[in-house]
Amino acid sequence: MTCHVPPWTRRKFRMKLISNQALTCHPCRRFPKEEEIVKTVDDLLEKGFVEPSKSPCSPPVVLVEKKDGSYRLCVDYRILNETTIKDPFPLPRIEVFLAKIGNSTVSSTLDLHSGCHQIPVKKEDVPKTAFAIHNGKYQYRVMPFGLVNAPSTFSRYMTSSAICRSF
Repeated sequence: MTCHVPPWTRRKFRMKLISNQALTCHPCRRFPKEEEIVKTVDDLLEKGFVEPSKSPCSPPVVLVEKKDGSYRLCVDYRILNETTIKDPFPLPRIEVFLAKIGNSTVSSTLDLHSGCHQIPVKKEDVPKTAFAIHNGKYQYRVMPFGLVNAPSTFSRYMTSSAICRSF
């Protein structure tokens, strides 16, 4: 199965845990809109963003409706986030960014679709991203939405990338 992550993505998402304690497993419960959950997971499977899992971890999932009426699959990573060593990399401040471009005559923007899914997860950390739905257990091969260090990892990647440098 091919993972549709851009080939230029060399940085990998890593999760360092405070301890090697076993992550709590939750029983999989039934959800409203299960067909939408299955459809979303099937799409992630087809893109190569998730794969079947045998991980002992299985936090619950919930669907959140987006403004356009589509759904985002959200995994409840609170227990994993509590045991993760926090990445102190700062998120960009809008005031600093606006000050840099304030006198520019030309600027451009770039919208990265599913930004978190642009960064692969380190192989040894993939099982930590597992989640369960009623028809099986899956794990992310790319950085999922909802992990405590995802914003700082994405910010570090964008800051170091030529895409977001000032010219």
